[in-house]
Amino acid sequence: MSVLNPAVDLVSQRPALISTTGGESKYRRLFVALFLALVCFAALPAWANEPYTIAPAQLNPKGALPHALVNRLDPQGWRLSTEVNGLPVSICEVFWVKAASVQERQPGSKTPSHYGDLEPGTLVGVIHFLPEASEDYREDFRDQKLEPGYYSMRYAPQPKGEPSDALMLSPVRADREAERVLATDELERRSRLASGTNNPALLSLVSPESSKEQAPRLRMDEEGTCIFQISLPVKSGPGSAKGVALAVILVTPRKGEGDAS
Repeated sequence: MSVLNPAVDLVSQRPALISTTGGESKYRRLFVALFLALVCFAALPAWANEPYTIAPAQLNPKGALPHALVNRLDPQGWRLSTEVNGLPVSICEVFWVKAASVQERQPGSKTPSHYGDLEPGTLVGVIHFLPEASEDYREDFRDQKLEPGYYSMRYAPQPKGEPSDALMLSPVRADREAERVLATDELERRSRLASGTNNPALLSLVSPESSKEQAPRLRMDEEGTCIFQISLPVKSGPGSAKGVALAVILVTPRKGEGDAS
């Protein structure tokens, strides 16, 4: 029986059960394939391997938010977290307005949107992307990477043919008029400051889900999309609703895994 020389590369050693050149070549190919697979797996970026969770968060407005914006927000917000490789990671904090503006519907009018009660351009809240989260979590619906920091969220109905309505994001430094309801062109201009591209930064809205669970709550679909649903308070008025069920996508799955796009 021959003994392997530890000073010699193991790949060059001929296994005892392989006695032909073809067998050795097959062994080499298998070894190299396994090695490359291990390298590729290790190179993949970390991603959430645990469910997302929310926990209460307190607004800390010192120097970060305009005073007018702070006055419009409920100081009790929510922090979104997950686990990556067994370690807890905080992704973002979300603070909703005390009351959003609504528009009066005409009697008998119908709208395909679940959010037809909200007035386009109205402020609905602020999202704070935390610096400890990787850029994979700091992105909008179009996968545009966003810098850590605070962004206002305003309701923005999308043109016909778009998949859903959205919340348009703007850096809070560019959105100091919290009481104003912004026109679409002005809102888009401010939102491009968030994305740094010609496309505004958007968080997609989806259909709210009926449930016995009390809002706010999270849900995930089979692709790993994280959806945050709340009951958004609105300004009372004749015939207006007491609140609007709002469901927004906060985290979209990485492209390339089970996605042909």
